Amino acid sequence: MEIDLQGKTALVTGAGSGIGSAIAVELGRSGAFVIVNYRSNEAGARETLTRIEQAGGKGQIYAANVARADEVQKLMEAIASSAGRLDILVNNAGGLVQRAKIADMSEELWDEVMDINVKST
Repeated sequence: MEIDLQGKTALVTGAGSGIGSAIAVELGRSGAFVIVNYRSNEAGARETLTRIEQAGGKGQIYAANVARADEVQKLMEAIASSAGRLDILVNNAGGLVQRAKIADMSEELWDEVMDINVKST
């Protein structure tokens, strides 16, 4: 089944690799203008954008740690300025901070895990 997303703007968080990258490419292939968000993997985000363009789509990359409200605010302002609107949001960002049993985690590590995997969505 083909989905026509021409004229739509999509933001995919954590799109520098894995599932987020694959989703971003498919949205681009379907015609959406894709904002490829990444926190630290700029090379991966650029590769995702290249794959979107090879599939006939368009987009841009934008670095932001979506666990930080101030960075999310700047990201949304940039999207409003460049694209004018946001139609599709894929909250994909997340990850493993450090392998540890919950009982052994410091409060700081626990907060970082929650920030990345819960608050960022």
